[in-house]
Amino acid sequence: MHLERSHYASEVFSLEEDSKVRLLGWIAVKNQVGGMLFLRLRDGTGYVQVSARKGSVDDAAWNEAVSAETESAVYVEGVVKNDKRAPGGKEIRMTGFKLIAPSLPWPLRKDVLNLGEVHCST
Repeated sequence: MHLERSHYASEVFSLEEDSKVRLLGWIAVKNQVGGMLFLRLRDGTGYVQVSARKGSVDDAAWNEAVSAETESAVYVEGVVKNDKRAPGGKEIRMTGFKLIAPSLPWPLRKDVLNLGEVHCST
């Protein structure tokens, strides 16, 4: 998989339906409803919704996307679709996914960070 961006998130809304895109960004919001996965992908220009249905992408991409935490850096390949339910009226139907840099689960807690005891001195 070639990890080069073709568009920024804000550019998706001016593209025609069925345009192919490659995006780089961070997962701002992640929701899984049954066999559907919805990601709100953010980059320096804005946000765009990404959706995938289990079975519509290969298992490796699906499993990686499902396991990615909020704020993880990711690469997404997909096709622009008009959908009035999506924020801005368009979304990306995922065809490929790559986790670039995972984040720690939110909210960050001492047990997640494995810091043990933390002492502060003044």
